[in-house]
Amino acid sequence: MSNVILNYGPPPLTEEAADAALDLIDFIAAQVRGVDLIDVTPTVRPLWRQHLAGLFQQLPPWTRNWYANAPLLLATTRAQWPLLDPMLRNTVLQQWANELPAMLWMLEPVLAQAQQFEHQQQQLAQVLDHIAQMRVEMMKSVADNMREEPVAEPRGPTAPTPAPAQADQAATERAAINELERMRNASHNLGVGMVKMTNATIGLMNAMSGRVRIG
Repeated sequence: MSNVILNYGPPPLTEEAADAALDLIDFIAAQVRGVDLIDVTPTVRPLWRQHLAGLFQQLPPWTRNWYANAPLLLATTRAQWPLLDPMLRNTVLQQWANELPAMLWMLEPVLAQAQQFEHQQQQLAQVLDHIAQMRVEMMKSVADNMREEPVAEPRGPTAPTPAPAQADQAATERAAINELERMRNASHNLGVGMVKMTNATIGLMNAMSGRVRIG
């Protein structure tokens, strides 16, 4: 665990304490609800640290102390909870049920922000995959157009006389024209592909213009 100080308080709030507080809230909510509905993902933790550090000075002193001492509270709760008799456990659950709304009030904005960020990450992955597929298709199209077409074997003249020089020149010109046409088609397809990729990238940047920043 990191002892990096997120807020100097008093008392100081460390990164370890913020993480422990998140785990403790998750534990308490699961016990009160009877089911664990909070998904503490790697996205949630840095957002929670930033959120808690920003509000820490505004919290009452006893609440700041609770968060600052969360590592000890979490360790004690996890160790003692299985040992409590049913009556005492029920009393603790009633107290937690009264305190849980305030805890969730602190946490729910972070969960919503994390969900939004993860959704944007999924959209980003889909767009990048689409761009990769377009690139493969574009390169395949260019390769197909650049591939040389088979040249038919010239037929021998019916007469035993050699082919005129004019016919050889015409055949050479036709071959040159065909090659220029193939290059023009390849260049056109390349341009179309680049336009599609550029448009997709612009769309991606527009979609991500409001992405959540994780500090």
